[in-house]
Order: sequence, then C-alpha cells, then structure tokens
Amino acid sequence: MLPGCSTFYLMRNAVNRKTMNWKTTLVLTSSTLFLGLGSANAIETPTDLIEKLKAAIAAKNMQAASKLVEWGHAPIPAYRIFKMSLADCFPPAQCKIEVVEMSAEHKNPQGDYKFSVVPEGELKLIDSSVGGSDGFSMPFAKVGTEYKIIIGEPTEAGFAQTKASVDARKIAEELAPDLLTGEALPADGGGTAAAYRDYLAAIARNDTNFLAQHGTEGDRYFFGTAYKSNPTKAAINLDLIRLETIKEPTIKAGYVKDNRAVLLVSGANGQGWTTEGAVTFVRESNKWTIEDKTYLSYPPLS
Repeated sequence: MLPGCSTFYLMRNAVNRKTMNWKTTLVLTSSTLFLGLGSANAIETPTDLIEKLKAAIAAKNMQAASKLVEWGHAPIPAYRIFKMSLADCFPPAQCKIEVVEMSAEHKNPQGDYKFSVVPEGELKLIDSSVGGSDGFSMPFAKVGTEYKIIIGEPTEAGFAQTKASVDARKIAEELAPDLLTGEALPADGGGTAAAYRDYLAAIARNDTNFLAQHGTEGDRYFFGTAYKSNPTKAAINLDLIRLETIKEPTIKAGYVKDNRAVLLVSGANGQGWTTEGAVTFVRESNKWTIEDKTYLSYPPLS
C-alpha cells in the first residue's frame, strides 16, 4: 500500500515533482481514500462488487478495476492512489477485501467536498502478508441500479477556492520565487520552450528512457529507479503524467536568472481540465533541460 494514504477530500490536482509532495487537498485523519466503486456489468450487491474487484486484481487487469470506479471529477492523485494501491495487490502479493462501516461524519462531510450519493460503507483492501487491519479504504454506494466506488465532489465553495488557485504566477511563486525576479524571456520562450517541447514529445511517444535521463527530478527518480523493474507501476505513472500534462501549452511568460529559468504556462490537460502551471529549467553546457514542474487545474463545472 502507499504509505500515508489518507482520507481524500477531492479538490485540487497538483503535483510538485521536485519535493515529491502531491499538493492535492488531503485531510490526514484516517487511512481512507474517499472513492466509490462502479462497474460496466450488473453489480447488484456489495458482494458482487468485491468479487469483481478480486477478479480484476487476480488478473492484474487495471482497466477492469478502474471500470468499477465512478470517477466523476476525480483529480489525478485519486487515480494515482487507487491504481498504485491496487498494483501493490497484484499477484504474487496476497490481499483481502473487507466491508467496514463508515461514521455518520464521514458519510455526510461538512466542508469543501460532498458525496453525490451517501456511502453505505467502505471496502478495505488489506495486504495479508503485512498483518493487522490497516489498509486502503474505498467508500461505496448504490448509484442507480449498481454498486460503485464513489468519489467526493467539490462543493461550490470548494470549487471556487480551487479555481482561484489555478494561476501560473501564484504557482511559480511557490515553485521558484527567485526566478520571477530574473530577466524576461522572449515571448516564445526561446530555448526553454524548445526543451519543453522535447519533454512533451517524449511523453507523447511513451519514451520512458528519455524521461529517466532527461525528465524532471521526479521522472528521473520514478522511471530511473523506483519503477525501473516494475513495468506495471511505470505504465501507471506514464498514464498519469499524460493526464496531468498540458497537451498544447500557451506560454504566458518566462524568466531567466543565471543558469535557471521558469516558464508560466496554461492550457487544457489530458483530462480536459483548465490548467496552469510553472515549469523550471536548468542550463548545462549551453543546453536547456527541464528541471521541475507544478500544475494546478480545475474541472469544467461552470
């Protein structure tokens, strides 16, 4: 299981690859990811849902498992936690699934998120080899005629807060505030934009070797070390990068200071969400390469 997986209050889609911190609104109160399950076939009882999930895990079929989830407006970290946790249970690992009760407080949260359907309980995925009762918990409910894992949706106030944070300059102020005092780059971004295009092209062609050598610090760690011998997690990570990445970025501004630079970018990510971000670069031997990136986005909720 992913260490520190906690109650997930769906709000913000943001990843700081340099610090390895996923800047999604997380409330560290319990070992629970607030999701809800969904299926393409008839799933009339919680037991049916468990059997479908067990079958997907046994077959190492992430696509089938994902179809059990009513994703709604789930941000990318929700996909990451769900898929990485399930991948940890793929054979030869041995996991069990239990139904556990949810408190009234968790069923009807007050704050920045809400459930469109009140959960009936949670499915807890437990690694049997570890022992104990800790695990990855997923609230479920009957949505229409079938049982599904459901994800908390932002309230109007939560959505407004998230939308206000999606600002490339604000993001750059957190990622690399010193670079904003540098010299302005050409409107087209110059050499940094060329390096950014090379990076995006590598993602588009599934070139994990390029990312392991010339990607962000996070890319180099995951593809070059952590998932180098784990093709399942490497594939999941690449899919998530494609989702978060702005496909056709607009350069809003850029600044250079000594051998580092930052681009402020905007556009639609792989989910189709409105996205803004900051991308930093480092120049070595007169060549720019990507260093780090942070994106924030919001879904089309009007």
